[in-house]
Amino acid sequence: MKLPHIFRNNYRNLVGNLNVIVRLIIVCAIVGSFLGISAKFGHKNSRLPSGMVKSVSINKINANTHVIEASKYIRSLHQNYNSQNLELAREELQTALGLDSKNVFALNELENINVIDAALIEQEIHKVQEILNRRPDYALAWTKLAILYQRLGENDLAIKAMERANSLNSNL
Repeated sequence: MKLPHIFRNNYRNLVGNLNVIVRLIIVCAIVGSFLGISAKFGHKNSRLPSGMVKSVSINKINANTHVIEASKYIRSLHQNYNSQNLELAREELQTALGLDSKNVFALNELENINVIDAALIEQEIHKVQEILNRRPDYALAWTKLAILYQRLGENDLAIKAMERANSLNSNL
């Protein structure tokens, strides 16, 4: 089948361009998969010069994902003061530090959580002390006070509170 001269040239241009485009797509796919593999293995198996590909640590990417999740929990903690969000944020940050122990963002957020946690513990201690002012014979309140002091790092006060709880109820 013979096409008119105008259509024949357009057809040749189109087919020629499609061949070039298909070849470019194939080359990009091969190079892209090769770069992905070399980034995953840290250039050990890479045949490209070291300056061409920037090494990306997958652990750092995953660690930062956990830091972002922890930040969401911290933000929600500021909104409704749910201590469960504090624990979830701490778990996410510990996971991030397990993947990348030098992750500065995770270390900073963990320090912020410890400050928030200390403030919440001090608020709880104040509430328990108010209860104990009204009912000094309440052994479970003394036990809770001991646990809170221990979480805060006040071991001497924790021991005294636990001794007081045991003197009120030896079954604790």
